[in-house]
Amino acid sequence: MKNAKNIDFFSSNFTNEISKLDKNKAIYVYCRSGARSKQSSKKLSALGFTEIYDLKNGFMGYN
Repeated sequence: MKNAKNIDFFSSNFTNEISKLDKNKAIYVYCRSGARSKQSSKKLSALGFTEIYDLKNGFMGYN
């Protein structure tokens, strides 16, 4: 996807990197199993992001 960013949830720069994103745009998060993306979505919401799409159960649950 054009302009997609890979931001590692376990990185020490995670909060700093997501703070650079536009809160007025939709954010799509996903990971292998859905656990990290769920945690990421909660963090994004706490930082004021409102349009967050999380791939439930990650790539493993995608059919």
